[in-house]
Amino acid sequence: MSLLVVNNTTMFYELHEAGKVLIPFGVKLFDVVVFLQLCFLVPGFILNSWVLSIFLRNLRRHVTPFTVYVLMNTILEMAMTASVAVTSVPQVIRRDFYLKPSWCDFFKYASWTLPSLLIILHSVICLDRWLALLRPLWYRTKTIKFGLCATFVGFLYHQLWFVIRQCSFALLPIERCS
Repeated sequence: MSLLVVNNTTMFYELHEAGKVLIPFGVKLFDVVVFLQLCFLVPGFILNSWVLSIFLRNLRRHVTPFTVYVLMNTILEMAMTASVAVTSVPQVIRRDFYLKPSWCDFFKYASWTLPSLLIILHSVICLDRWLALLRPLWYRTKTIKFGLCATFVGFLYHQLWFVIRQCSFALLPIERCS
């Protein structure tokens, strides 16, 4: 640990050996947060895998026009859990990990896209529930294809906005990944 004086303020810094980067001493809290995060992510991934295995055992019987959304939600939550683990753990091991543009782009994609895609999927589910209230006779004749198409349209809508946003940020110089 070394001592650094900036603007008459004394700050403790620790020299990170791998990347030769000065890191604030309080960043050890980040390591604790990542550990706690993994304590929730690993069981969440296992339980979502269990739900997915139930669906895959007898796909014809379990998949209905509404449970398509549950299946998509489970797959999306598994992708979110895996991406959070993949993006958090390397940063504990090597602090300058996200200064590489490819990992920074993956981090941004995972941290912005997957949670907002989950919100859009919940909006599609909400729309489906409203259709059940407003058009009950039509809703009973609805097929699995409708659920898949509605999910796909939500995904395309989201990706269109994300690509526009990502292209506009790609023109900016990268000083740090956030």
